[in-house]
Amino acid sequence: MIDIYKLKVLRATIEQGSYVKAAEIIGISRSGLSKMLSALQVDLGINLIRVSGKKIFPTKEGKLLYEQSEEIIDNFDRKIGFFVESIATEENIIRVNTTTSYASTWIPLELSNFNNKHRYFKFNVFGSDSIPNFEKENIDVAIRPYIECQSDLVQEPLQTFDMALYASEDYVREYGEPKNIEDLKKHNIISFNTKNAKSFSFFNWHLEYLPKNFEPFISINSGIGIMRLVEKGLGIAPISKEGVKLSGKKLIPILPHLKSSPVEIFYIYKKQKEISDKIKLLYEFLKSKD
Repeated sequence: MIDIYKLKVLRATIEQGSYVKAAEIIGISRSGLSKMLSALQVDLGINLIRVSGKKIFPTKEGKLLYEQSEEIIDNFDRKIGFFVESIATEENIIRVNTTTSYASTWIPLELSNFNNKHRYFKFNVFGSDSIPNFEKENIDVAIRPYIECQSDLVQEPLQTFDMALYASEDYVREYGEPKNIEDLKKHNIISFNTKNAKSFSFFNWHLEYLPKNFEPFISINSGIGIMRLVEKGLGIAPISKEGVKLSGKKLIPILPHLKSSPVEIFYIYKKQKEISDKIKLLYEFLKSKD
């Protein structure tokens, strides 16, 4: 059976063409390196290197093993890494709180992409539009709008988007398309119910263009619910361009010159978890996708 460390010694020796240089790189004595190479050749029953003057060259068999050794070593190191990461299963679970919209759309896709690179992690995802309780819900990280008055949280900017008004083709066909702001009053307007979710008031930027006593046709406390209502042809509502891309229906922009102010989504965690490698790793991955 091949000793991985001896295989690394062989690679270094062939690459350097010198016992002395290879020993310096590996961090062992020249005699120690020579003994390991001899032991590897004995283990395999094959001559792997030959010496010509002060230079070292691989034999035909040594060159073949060298060419295959990189994949062997990489696979070994990766499996050992996975093992080390998985011996504490609880530490490999990342508990993510996010909005109902993100839990249904963006987050599953990104966590799947993350898991393709870091297979030893598992996720528990909680979708809610209420302010999360990190302690009670045992949350590692929240991905959502900024949480006010929470000095014990670190809130890192993650993603910025804006919103515009959309309607379905069926709605436009039945009710027509508003030509100006004044026309909006005559249409079925959908809004976000912020009674128990004040941090989502940014959804209702479009109501600023309507009279103060205007009553929305439907008010719902779910971002994904708003999109589904629009898809069903029930009214006009604000949706992000990211949401439009994920929609299964063709949505028509309404008064496209009207847009919300930039909306920021944050990566949020407790201050005492600042040193958590898994939290940093996930943040760096998601931020790179921005």
